[in-house]
Amino acid sequence: MALTDRWGEPTGTDNRAALEAYERAILGVVALSGDPLAEIRGAVAADPGFAFGHLIEAVLHLYPMTRAQALAAQGCLARAEAALRPQMPARLRGHLHAARAWASGHWQDAAAAWEAVLLEHPRDLFATKVLQDLYFFLGDSANLRDTVGRVLPSWSESDAGYGFLLGMLAFGLEESGDYQQAERLGRAAIARNAYDPWAHHAVAHVLEMQGRIGDGIAFLSGGAPYWAESFFAVHNWWHLALYELDHGDGDAALELYDGPLRGGVSDQPLDLVDASALLWRLKLAGFEPGRHRWQALAKLWQAYAEDLVYCFNDVHAMMAFVGAGEEEQAEALRARLAARSLGQDSNAMMTREVGLPLAEAFIEFGRDHDGEAVDLLLATRRRAPLFGGSHAQRDLIEQTLLAAALRGGQHPLARALAGERLARKETSPGNWRWMARAWRGLGQTAQADAADQRARALAQLN
Repeated sequence: MALTDRWGEPTGTDNRAALEAYERAILGVVALSGDPLAEIRGAVAADPGFAFGHLIEAVLHLYPMTRAQALAAQGCLARAEAALRPQMPARLRGHLHAARAWASGHWQDAAAAWEAVLLEHPRDLFATKVLQDLYFFLGDSANLRDTVGRVLPSWSESDAGYGFLLGMLAFGLEESGDYQQAERLGRAAIARNAYDPWAHHAVAHVLEMQGRIGDGIAFLSGGAPYWAESFFAVHNWWHLALYELDHGDGDAALELYDGPLRGGVSDQPLDLVDASALLWRLKLAGFEPGRHRWQALAKLWQAYAEDLVYCFNDVHAMMAFVGAGEEEQAEALRARLAARSLGQDSNAMMTREVGLPLAEAFIEFGRDHDGEAVDLLLATRRRAPLFGGSHAQRDLIEQTLLAAALRGGQHPLARALAGERLARKETSPGNWRWMARAWRGLGQTAQADAADQRARALAQLN
């Protein structure tokens, strides 16, 4: 007789060992800890006919966003379909349809299929987590929030995994601009489970968006013992480095880069994205990270040069090639992006609308062609959510635009852009430093000095 999991969902296996490994894999996925891939492989080893196990393995292969991993996912999906039986849960067929759509590059279709699964099975924790992640890749902040809101009434506080749902909802609320509610739920999730790295991440985003730099440094530094062993830890360290950089301490940000961000020399795209983003921000803020760091990073990106299937990652690879002075690699990547933009899948749309013009803007910025960079960035910045990422990640686009405007002598534009930033986050020392640079470029020394003084005062308060 087929077993149900701890959330009451049918699984299609009658093997207790397979079920237990399957549950550990799901909890590892939402907790961003342990080794979910090894757990689910253990489940299918215990029951080779466990179609759901093969399906989950396939989805885990899709997360790195590489062609090689997508091929591995196709193999797992074929095994899942071969294991289908007439009595298999309809829920599994919905998952298969969704995973097939994702693997073929049609992410909106995949999201719609997982939405349909969750309408009938709102206690499907794996579908909820994967769907929220997919909306993150699609840059859909409303559904990032509402995916969890739609299912939460079907859960109780005593359910295993309920706290993870709170952390997920907190992040969706933050990306939708509801910072007060996001922080409340994020901290509630941490109170239930201090080892929830996603909940820490959600609160870190709130503090970043509100310009609470001192609070952010204290929060992440104090919480590090709880999330540092997670496979998501690099990204939380990256957030701490952003706080340090906003505070004006480039040396502290570089120390984090050389330590927990890159000390393990991870070659995973998720971690390489954070590395590129931090080095680029350091460069923009006037803390040159050194050619040796750029070159080491570019070498790691080169291994994925023809393998990536997500232009958000491609753009971060471009930063590394430009930073390292790898003109040939940068031009080759631009050509690949131009070719990919002609396709019909989700990544092709993202590449056309955002990825390719951004990559070209970074090339022009690296060549000191600031007018061209400004034009490309101005035309693209409001469409940037289409290629995914968070508000904090996409802020790099705005900072590059500001830097190009300043270096290119477009000081009225720089003043206007700095004003935008201060209107959103006036407690950020970094934003006041941008404004000081703009005023100085305009020859307004008194205003520049006042802005610098404000930046120093805020840094001391934090």
